[in-house]
Amino acid sequence: MRFLAAFVRASLELALLLAATLSLLSLLGFWKNRFDLLTHFAPVWLALCLAGLVLIPVLRLQPRRLVLAVALAGVAASAGLMTPELVAAARPSARAQANEQRIRVVSFNLWIRNPEPERTAAWLLGSGADVLVLPEPERAAAGIIARLRAGYPYGIDCQGDHDCNAAILSRWPVSASGASPPYAWAVVQAPSGPFTVIGAHFTWPTNGWEQARQRRRVAELIARFDRRTTIVAGDFNTAPWSYVMRRQDRLFGLERRTRALSSWPAQPVSRHPITPPFPILPIDHLYAGGNWRTVDIRRGPRLGSDHFPVVADMARPANR
Repeated sequence: MRFLAAFVRASLELALLLAATLSLLSLLGFWKNRFDLLTHFAPVWLALCLAGLVLIPVLRLQPRRLVLAVALAGVAASAGLMTPELVAAARPSARAQANEQRIRVVSFNLWIRNPEPERTAAWLLGSGADVLVLPEPERAAAGIIARLRAGYPYGIDCQGDHDCNAAILSRWPVSASGASPPYAWAVVQAPSGPFTVIGAHFTWPTNGWEQARQRRRVAELIARFDRRTTIVAGDFNTAPWSYVMRRQDRLFGLERRTRALSSWPAQPVSRHPITPPFPILPIDHLYAGGNWRTVDIRRGPRLGSDHFPVVADMARPANR
């Protein structure tokens, strides 16, 4: 029994030190992209450190003070990265006024291996969305796009275009549209006046150079339109507490309306068919210009994608 207790204590200490070290190293993300990769998983490091600290009194262990100090430092590091985002998420949303037009935008990575295209299309058609932003519209998702055309006859669907990273479908007419990796865009002619929607799909943060190039391209596109009426949405593969996301927020010059809204994963992330009980990382985001007020923004249901949908209800004065 004494050997078993020593083994459990040593294993717990090792796990605590590893999680805490990764959490502390993530603070160097402002300096190097390789460290910023760790910031994306701040909730994981925080959960591991807290779980270890809770197990210590439960198992009646007596770890070394150094281990406890490092674990607490790890908790402080991850919590410090996440706190600004969590505080922003706690702010109340606005209410739509009588003289405002309310629109709904749904952003949803369709996933090229979507095993439930019919169920996915049915939910999107019944979502009440005015505009759909749909990254990964190719391969298995192509059938979903075809079905959605019954309710969303306008926009850019990317079918047959291998350089299109996101489809944009609208129930209102579209006066202009285009696509070039990593984005698609459309000018929607809504009853309250036109507005621009940009859909984006970024590569994984492991390719920091390519992500930086994609951010610059989207920022250049945003600058072509009236920022006040522009909406940007999609799969950015970037967590909001990363240093990369902070730079992106400044570069776009728009307000990010999604706050700590976890959207990934919705499907097993390994070869083992174990579906995660809840999403961990907020990597699907929506930005909007100053004319838009956020009435409500929430996560949609689990469908056939590895992402959850993001459902945003926005409002603006009817004469704009």
